[in-house]
Amino acid sequence: MKFELLNENRIKVTVTTTEQEFFGVSYETMDYSDGKTRKLCEKIIEEAGKEVGFKIDDGKLLVEARQCCNGNVALYLSRIPTEEHNMHTYEGIIRFDETNDMLDSLKIFARFHGCVNESRLYCLNGIYYIYFKVFLYRSEADELWYSLLEFGDKTSQTKMSLDEYAECISENLIERVYYSD
Repeated sequence: MKFELLNENRIKVTVTTTEQEFFGVSYETMDYSDGKTRKLCEKIIEEAGKEVGFKIDDGKLLVEARQCCNGNVALYLSRIPTEEHNMHTYEGIIRFDETNDMLDSLKIFARFHGCVNESRLYCLNGIYYIYFKVFLYRSEADELWYSLLEFGDKTSQTKMSLDEYAECISENLIERVYYSD
């Protein structure tokens, strides 16, 4: 079996024809009410924890099967998160003393740019500030924040003070970086 972590709550598992034969299942016969299919799913869940750290915990699991052209089966397992694992809106401001650090930090948003609701680049007294608002899971928001702190620093500036006193160089900064022609 080949495991691929798609995101925090979703994995793709490719089950080869040999593995299907071993468990006595095929794409056509896969049904969770079938004992052989359940054994395969139990094995997948056990291995997913070891291979890519995917655990179901107390959530529910949605399983989708898609037949591949070579006879393999791609199973997509989606953990339906409990209330505490839902996505939320997070916002932050990072200060950059150096232009190159600010520019380098923009690469971090490549993974998250589809989740950025708002972003602005400000300059105040030769210091750059990036304001961002994102819709992410808590662990993803933490990852984004800590990655940005490798290039910049926390600041006591607020969006309101930057709007009033700083020059807004770019609105929708991340969208412009990743979607401009």
